[in-house]
Amino acid sequence: MKTRLKRISPRDLGALLSVIGFLASIPIVIFAFIAIAPGRTVNLNGFISLSFTGSLSPIELVLAFPLLNGIAGGISGLIIAWLYNFLARFLGGVGIEIEEDYRMK
Repeated sequence: MKTRLKRISPRDLGALLSVIGFLASIPIVIFAFIAIAPGRTVNLNGFISLSFTGSLSPIELVLAFPLLNGIAGGISGLIIAWLYNFLARFLGGVGIEIEEDYRMK
């Protein structure tokens, strides 16, 4: 059965991406504990260049990164859902194909 996804709930997507952002920051915190020793500078060069110094305390790392990533995920989820809902009115949404699985009954 072919259907169209016409609307995404901004609240639900924001909550989902908030949790994903929070969980995705856990490896960053682990990396930070290992790589950013006091007095050491770490440069991350890529799409966005970042430079960290060892001046952050472990408590700041554990609190700041997960919270900021969770907040950023929630805000980006709201924006993405709003943009999708706005554009889906004009473009018709995304086509998806659903198949009912009779073995799950």
